[in-house]
This record gives sequence, structure tokens and C-alpha cells, in this order.
Amino acid sequence: MLNDATYRSSGGTATLVLIACLGTNVAVASDQTRHALATGTGVVPGLEVARSTGATATVTRSIQDLLGTTSRGALGANGIQRLEDFTRFDAGWDTPGSQPLDIKSVVSFAKFFDETSLHPTGMSVFMSSSGNVVANWLEAFGQMIELEFSPDGIHYFIESASDEGVHPNDDVGRSRLYNLLVDGGFVSSRNVQR
Repeated sequence: MLNDATYRSSGGTATLVLIACLGTNVAVASDQTRHALATGTGVVPGLEVARSTGATATVTRSIQDLLGTTSRGALGANGIQRLEDFTRFDAGWDTPGSQPLDIKSVVSFAKFFDETSLHPTGMSVFMSSSGNVVANWLEAFGQMIELEFSPDGIHYFIESASDEGVHPNDDVGRSRLYNLLVDGGFVSSRNVQR
């Protein structure tokens, strides 16, 4: 069962392994795998998870396997490379309590951008000290929009509206956040790829 391990990338021993993987490189490619990682449930054919306390998964090949066409397009080559680089950050990379990249956060990021077809101009991607993917860009009024993708929710900050909050990391939550951004005029229709 996939929920028997913690899904964080680190420089440590791989506990999330493909039956036929080489070393600690892990390829996570299928929609079924993405779903299992996002929900923390289910069994992925050909995937074995070692049980151990404090287990972490090393994911070094390839973060692109978690991204769909739209999320790859929204990131661009530099953003994808940054995500790849984040997989090499160990716990404590920023402060003693900072966490390595949470793979569920990458899946959450990909689901949001792939499902909404949002393609913000000038989007940058960062990693929070909690190991979450953070995306930000300047919105239609020239002020910052920031989204942090945690496994439990998508935290947002819209500078021009002085609005911040969190939406659940599910279909309804992603839809509500998308509507907030588009209907509020914070993202222009030219930033949606259809």
C-alpha cells in the first residue's frame, strides 16, 4: 500500500522503488501512479514500497513524468529544471526544520495546471521550507499571485485583493481556486490555454 511510506524526495535511501529500477532512480509515470501518490492510497502495479519508519523516497528520474503537457508548458524548461534540482535538496536544506521536496506537492501542482489549463505568463517556481512547490507570477493588475501546493490544500495569496486562504486539494477546491483567479480578473483569458 502506498500510504505506508512518506513521499518525500531526499538524498537518502530509496524506499519507493520500481521492480526493475536501477539504483535509487525511480520513474513514476502512469496516471494510476500519479493518482496513488496524490491520494496516498492504492496499489500501483509494478511498484513496491518498503515499510520503515521515517522512510523517504528518492525520486531523481524524471520529475517530468509527474507533469502533464499543460503543467510542463506553464513551467517551461527552466521551471522544470528547477523542480528537478529541488529533488536533490536534503532535509535541512534551508533551515534545520526545512523539508525535502514532497512529491505529493508536485502532483498537486501538475493536477491544478493540467486540469485548469492555466498558463501564467512569467510564472516562477520555488520550494517552501515545508517541501511544497510554490508558483508565483504577476497578475493582470501587476501585483503578485502566489500558490503553494501542499498535499492537503492549495494555499493562495492575491496581493491586489489582499486575499489569502486555502482551497482543498480536490476537484472542487481546484475549480474554486481557478474561478477565483479568472472570474476575479486576476488572470486574463490569454493566460488560459484551450
